[in-house]
Amino acid sequence: MVISVDELKNILIKNKVMDEAAFIKLQQYCENANIPIERVLIYEQNIITDEKLGQLIADYLKTPFIRLSKLNIN
Repeated sequence: MVISVDELKNILIKNKVMDEAAFIKLQQYCENANIPIERVLIYEQNIITDEKLGQLIADYLKTPFIRLSKLNIN
C-alpha cells in the first residue's frame, strides 16, 4: 500500500468510515492473522468498497483516481 497504516486509520476516521476503536480492533485482527488490512476492509468485512477506498486515498495524496477496469484499453 502507498500509505502507512496510521495514514489509513486517519483517512477512515476523518471520513467517518469507522471510529478509532473499531480500527484498532481490526488492525489487531489483521496483525494476528497476518492479513493485509485493506483486504479485510474490502473483501472480508465489506466495510468499504475498493473504489471508495481508492478514491479516499487518491484524495489524501492529492492525485486523480482512475478506475482502469472502466476504461476501454486497446
